[in-house]
Amino acid sequence: QETYQYRYSKNNTASVFANNQASDEENGGAISAWGALTVDNSTFRANGADDDGGAIYSSGYPLVVTNSSFDSNGADRRGGAIYALYEARISNSTFTG
Repeated sequence: QETYQYRYSKNNTASVFANNQASDEENGGAISAWGALTVDNSTFRANGADDDGGAIYSSGYPLVVTNSSFDSNGADRRGGAIYALYEARISNSTFTG
């Protein structure tokens, strides 16, 4: 599966992102964001990136994650689950694996 990429504001609610892979030195296994991103009540499982952000790569502002779970995501460089260049506000979320 391919990485979901966007350049403007995006809200993701009650979504499941599983087994996605960003390859060829790309960022963000499930989501690569260049704009504001809000994620709520979502699951990220077994996503990966050859570069940064196994599940989410965010170079936008702000990144807000609530009530979400991250399990067994990985990146070859930085941010096994999340890599944010700017402020990231994460609450009521779990990280395992």
